[in-house]
Amino acid sequence: MDDIDGVVDDDVVDILALEIMAKNHPTYSGGLGQVVGDMIKAASDINFPMVGTIPFYPEGYFKQKIVDGRQVEDFPLLNPEEIFEKIDGDFKARFDGREIHLEVYLDTFVGRSGKVPVYFVSTDSPKNTLEDRKIISRIYQGSALPQRLVFGFGAVNVAKELGLKIKKFHINEGHTAFAPIAFMPEVGWDELKVREKFVGTTHTPLPTGHEKFSYGEVRMLGGDRLPYNLEWLGGYGCLNTTQLMINLCSKVNAVSRVHGVVTREMFPGSNIQHITNGVHAFTWTCPEIGDLLDRHIPEWRNNPQMISNAHIIPDNELWDAHLGAKKTLVSCVNEQYGANFDTDRLTICVASRAAPYKRPTLIAKDIDALVEAADGKVQLIFAGKAHPYDGMGKDVVANEVHIVNELNRRGVSSVFVHDYDSDKAKVLLAGADLCTHTPILRIEACKTSPAKAAKNFVQSWSTLDGWAYELLLDGFNGYVIGFIGANEQQEHADMMSKLKNVIIPTFYEDRGRWIWQMKNCAATIGSYMDAERMLKQYIREMYNK
Repeated sequence: MDDIDGVVDDDVVDILALEIMAKNHPTYSGGLGQVVGDMIKAASDINFPMVGTIPFYPEGYFKQKIVDGRQVEDFPLLNPEEIFEKIDGDFKARFDGREIHLEVYLDTFVGRSGKVPVYFVSTDSPKNTLEDRKIISRIYQGSALPQRLVFGFGAVNVAKELGLKIKKFHINEGHTAFAPIAFMPEVGWDELKVREKFVGTTHTPLPTGHEKFSYGEVRMLGGDRLPYNLEWLGGYGCLNTTQLMINLCSKVNAVSRVHGVVTREMFPGSNIQHITNGVHAFTWTCPEIGDLLDRHIPEWRNNPQMISNAHIIPDNELWDAHLGAKKTLVSCVNEQYGANFDTDRLTICVASRAAPYKRPTLIAKDIDALVEAADGKVQLIFAGKAHPYDGMGKDVVANEVHIVNELNRRGVSSVFVHDYDSDKAKVLLAGADLCTHTPILRIEACKTSPAKAAKNFVQSWSTLDGWAYELLLDGFNGYVIGFIGANEQQEHADMMSKLKNVIIPTFYEDRGRWIWQMKNCAATIGSYMDAERMLKQYIREMYNK
């Protein structure tokens, strides 16, 4: 792929999403942004012709503080010209009968074999009114429909003005589903030609990923750029952005096997397949494990799935590398958060976005039972942010903070790591001995934290949702919580029994077995849930068909 000054000469896949995990800009709030960022990194590694188009949020995503036991947010103002290269051009989007001027900035993701340009689109232009400048200001906040329309129409205009030769637009979530409509005039309003140009991915069964807008409001703001049959394309009663995506894309996929089943039930008649998510090996593998792999499986640098040969690594070298990562974690929580952790004790990490369905406090549903099962042999780390407007999520954070205080009072060393972000995730997920994931079944689309942990030979303990249904084998490459159809009380009871009778004894009394499971975890979960595998599957099944 030839890339000169941000202009790509080859036919490319243009990734459209509302968030991305970028180096210098907090433009992601969860798994979607991480997956998009890791896919683009994988494309730069294998020199696949791809670009990304993402909104630029001057206020980005927030910094989390804990005040009186509750989350509060701080939104630092970002100047794109201090972060990225500004692209000259006449970029705009038609909206509500007027033109919105767009500023476009370039970031370049450089991999082992190539580079991928990512274009950040901003409405913060001096040519716009003050109100219009704020259309794209914070991620997932403000007036949703204006932002979705402006970005969808703007992304297509950016590709046209830059002269990009688009093979496929890949839209992520219904958030970006107005892009196919913006493209319609380019092909004479021929829906078949639009479908040939677009593929889509749905990343969650939650309602927030399937936005609904009244047709009256959409037509009022979208004006004459909307097709006559919008009501048919967007679904009955109101416009469902995911239904719009399904009807205007040649292919749409979910992000795990279970998620595919759930999404087909949500949208009867749809032919939605699945491509299980993966993570970028070189981003998420810690230095200690990276050095270990360099010595024993050097091919992993060019083919991350070679970690499937994990069993050739000597046990003592793997344990020493893990202890190195664990020492980094212990130093971090002790020095920055005043914890009293040590490297010998079983360390369990509970880190995820704070949302009720993820149930991060399930392990402490009965604190008395947890204290008894832990028996002074476990230390616990909690971490996670709630969306700023998610009151129930903020209650989850408050409950985590309360639990940490209570556990410390009762002799179980615990800490809440505030302002959880990608840098802290790299330390926590590589240095813990075990990571827990407890979503309500059929709601977690995939979850990528277990893959990040597995890249570092760290096992997960999870309910059988998303990724776990496909890959987790109890006592082989991690631990299963409960069973299909179990209620919350049964799941918690299973956790306490397994912690006391299986996990703690194996960790302390059968280190050989524990290391065997670590290798199995890396060889199965770590090798399969890889961004290059994921991208190559997209190329075969979505982009080249």
